[in-house]
Amino acid sequence: MAPITLTAGTPKDILADNVNVTSKVTITMPTQSDGKAISYTTEPAVSLTSLADPTNFRPGRMVVNIRLSKASAISPPVKLSVELTQTDVGRAKGQKFKVGYHDGRQWVVLKDNIPCAVGNTQVELSKVGDPPIGVAP
Repeated sequence: MAPITLTAGTPKDILADNVNVTSKVTITMPTQSDGKAISYTTEPAVSLTSLADPTNFRPGRMVVNIRLSKASAISPPVKLSVELTQTDVGRAKGQKFKVGYHDGRQWVVLKDNIPCAVGNTQVELSKVGDPPIGVAP
């Protein structure tokens, strides 16, 4: 897939395609301190069972596998809005949600103590690279 360049302040929906996006995911880039743009590509879906879990983060589903690209540091962070669905709520059985990304070695929690309810939650990404993003439980 060709890189998609983000426009500062304009939300962009990440389309459900080969990455198995199963709920609405929107990315927004604030104006970068160096004035440079960020682009992203979606990467093929990865198997959750193939990713290490030393921190006890057990994602119930993959949200998206996205690669952020920029020639310099991402500052301020990109905002990612993730829809929590009725299926997620049913799977969680009252447990609070966490959203995290996999850094190649382990899951890193971006946000936790998210109420077990249908709706959107926002997280921030500031790492150039390829973080598969998941939601747990």
